[in-house]
Amino acid sequence: MTVQRKIKRRAREALRGSVRRASLLLFLWLLAWQAVDLGDRVSFHLLGRQLGWGGAGEWVFHPAALGATAAALGVRLLLLAPLQAGAVTWFDGLMARRDRPLGTLFWPYGNRVWLRSLGVRLYAGAATGAVALLPLAGLGSAVWLLRHRLAALSPEHRALAAALTGVAAALWLLAAAAYAKRFSMAVLLLGPDYGCTAAEAIALSAECTRGYRWRLVWLDLTLLPWLASCLLVLPAVYALPYCAACRVGYSRYLYRRMLRKRQRQKGRDRDGTEHRV
Repeated sequence: MTVQRKIKRRAREALRGSVRRASLLLFLWLLAWQAVDLGDRVSFHLLGRQLGWGGAGEWVFHPAALGATAAALGVRLLLLAPLQAGAVTWFDGLMARRDRPLGTLFWPYGNRVWLRSLGVRLYAGAATGAVALLPLAGLGSAVWLLRHRLAALSPEHRALAAALTGVAAALWLLAAAAYAKRFSMAVLLLGPDYGCTAAEAIALSAECTRGYRWRLVWLDLTLLPWLASCLLVLPAVYALPYCAACRVGYSRYLYRRMLRKRQRQKGRDRDGTEHRV
């Protein structure tokens, strides 16, 4: 049995008898997102009324509107980033067969994990965004500069050029997804069982996922049918906790694998030292 199948089996076993609590945890997470989103909309609407904005075309590029949007995004990130750390910590306990209360979702707000989770989110988002978007921006610029030559091509050649461009962009986004997996364990490593700082979590996540990032991408691809079933609403009660448990379970496996690798390395170093003596 492959590692992925073992992890999925353990996720199903861990969810037995805990599906209701896991789905309730994710519902609380969604509720918090909706509350912050509602606050964004209300505050933006009130600001627009105070400044006398009319139609969207009148204020969308207004400096006050841009500033309000940036502030809203900052507040959203500040309030919601710790929720991921809380949810991951709860599912970590679930996969370890430890019963943790649903209040674990809000656990990061009472300690330094709040700011650490924010730092991880900002760094990972900036690094992944740069890797994913800058080459695509270069590709788009090249297409724009060559637009006249492309327009002069025959319809068949234009269709072929468009298809090749689309394939290149899709392949690069897939490669960027694999690059993003270097940060996939960072939030988990902020938990109470690991106690890493933001910088330590990012570095350790990169070490643990080295050689396994494409496998993590493949795991996400195999979970797509489960996520697609959430469109029917009712299957989401099981599908979302199952996907979260699989991802956390794979991260736990990679962490234990890294520890065993370090222990073997220490053993070899100790044996080498004794041999030289």
